[in-house]
Amino acid sequence: MSVARNINGALEIFARGSDNALWHKWQVPNGWSDWHSLGGDLRGGPAVGIHAGGGLEVFSVASDGALWHIWQQAGGWSEWESLGGNLTGSATVAINHDRRLEVFAQAQDGTLWHIWQLASFRQWSNWAPMNVAVVGNPAVGRDTAESGLRLFVRGRDRTLLYAHQLTPSISDRWSDFRRLTGPATTDASVAISTDGRMEVFFAGDAGAMRHIWQTHLATHDWSSPGNFAGILDARPAAIKNQDGRIEIVHIGRDSRIYNAWQTAPNNGFEGWHAREVNGVGGFPVIAMNADGRLEVFAIGGGNVLHMWQERPSAGPWHKGNLGGQTLGGLGRGMLELGRCSLWEAYFYS
Repeated sequence: MSVARNINGALEIFARGSDNALWHKWQVPNGWSDWHSLGGDLRGGPAVGIHAGGGLEVFSVASDGALWHIWQQAGGWSEWESLGGNLTGSATVAINHDRRLEVFAQAQDGTLWHIWQLASFRQWSNWAPMNVAVVGNPAVGRDTAESGLRLFVRGRDRTLLYAHQLTPSISDRWSDFRRLTGPATTDASVAISTDGRMEVFFAGDAGAMRHIWQTHLATHDWSSPGNFAGILDARPAAIKNQDGRIEIVHIGRDSRIYNAWQTAPNNGFEGWHAREVNGVGGFPVIAMNADGRLEVFAIGGGNVLHMWQERPSAGPWHKGNLGGQTLGGLGRGMLELGRCSLWEAYFYS
């Protein structure tokens, strides 16, 4: 499942159903719409971006191994269109400084490839290799000092690898990947601190939460890894609160959602808090409502469960069930979440 804000400012959810179609629902006055199918034959979680016209655009690896996408346009949604490729897993989409979308995905040989929009926006490059063997899906942030994309991904030796655009918005010019730390046993999540530095969260040995951060805004230097409590087996989710404090969420091995937050912007973190949302699996997705309240989503029993702040940057938290289990009479509705890197890439901040 991916969650983004559409052109009207409402949150919109996208998830792969048990029929392998893309399903979505969105906020309406005083609640949420019903679930609606956009079709497709997905084999990975959906990744969502915002195209240059302001509408949402969704990408997913399909059963033929190609990357397919569908986008909002005048009068509704486009038809599905293939961008080719020989891929596996799920895709990650990012927005370049000049608003061109760029998509990263793992090829079936285990190496990372990418494809990007050209100057006309509706035209795309050919797929290009990034010359690194990876495990899982990358996390992406956008540099607030240089405006270029920064990429974090696990290598086959379980190290956290890092690369950056050498020139912002020139998609075929990237640094080599270098090792930041290890081991990393889950995919990473990125958040941007109030002073613009990136902080990266991931699980280490035995599932313990770890994080690493830029030591200076305008350089590519990173701290030694710090440790949290908490045990997790799937990637966490991180975001910046309206008041500038980073908040991090994960699903524990007891299938319960936990969250922790900075005590002040650019400061240390308060300990983990267990939430009432339990019986969930996989990884959480976090988003910010148009009024600044954070909202967290996860899948449990085929349904999409969620919790949300009562006020921006503050509790208490409330919980709810957005359904999905009986989509199309399939019995188990929602299978897989995706990623919206817009929260990580500083686009909404």
